[in-house]
Amino acid sequence: MDMRDLTKVDMSGISKNGQKIYAKLSKEYKRKNKGKYIAVNVKNGEIFKADRTAEAVQKALKKYPNEVFYAVRVGYSVVETLGSFGVRIE
Repeated sequence: MDMRDLTKVDMSGISKNGQKIYAKLSKEYKRKNKGKYIAVNVKNGEIFKADRTAEAVQKALKKYPNEVFYAVRVGYSVVETLGSFGVRIE
């Protein structure tokens, strides 16, 4: 994603969709993964889990290099990052 394209990104929509997907995760999943970070592809619901936000987002970007993700720490009410993006430099 080119930095100029960020003006076209609906961050509010990403946040709302990400929260909906996160809310649907089972209590068991949340209990087992408490403290982990997940990056959620809000278009298809795919979840990428890691020990740090940046790691989760990097996993997601590896598969979907042109997407924007909702990121959250599992089991905590405070969201560290609402949206994340990466720009591939070649």
